[in-house]
Amino acid sequence: IIEIFSRHARTRAARLQVEIARLNYMAPRLREQAKMAGIGRQRSGVGGRGAGVKVLDLSILGPGAVGGFLVDLGADVTKVEGPTGDYVRQMTWPIINTDDGPLSLMHLHLNRGKRFITLDLKTDEGRAEFAGMVAEHDVVIEGMRPGFLDRIGFGFARLRELNPRIVVCSISGYGATGPY
Repeated sequence: IIEIFSRHARTRAARLQVEIARLNYMAPRLREQAKMAGIGRQRSGVGGRGAGVKVLDLSILGPGAVGGFLVDLGADVTKVEGPTGDYVRQMTWPIINTDDGPLSLMHLHLNRGKRFITLDLKTDEGRAEFAGMVAEHDVVIEGMRPGFLDRIGFGFARLRELNPRIVVCSISGYGATGPY
């Protein structure tokens, strides 16, 4: 039995070595294809079709992926978090130790390339700073509970008043109305 396991381990190690060699061979070609297509893991606002687009991301969980896709296209995305931060940072396994402390892999994936700012939108100071940011940005993505922005004075009409060219993307897992 030990011989069988030993042989299996050697075979698996050999397969992994072949796969690693294949990936190392393909990596430069894949990077070149991504560069030609104008996509990739650029830092916010660098190259791509979304270059120059400034986005405010007020999402939690899955809607954060939209901002991540815009980063991939070159947009400058700023994630606005409350004083306690986004709970996805510690919510899902696996947790990775980073320079910023332990973070979930999901958080790292959804928020890749984004800048972060902490604002308490329930205070006058936080709302004033947010209003100034809306005036300077092109897009607001919000994935909060339905009606939250309206309740704190930043419904669609107010956002348009602050910035007539603003594009607002509101995402909800259950819709804006209903029993959930």
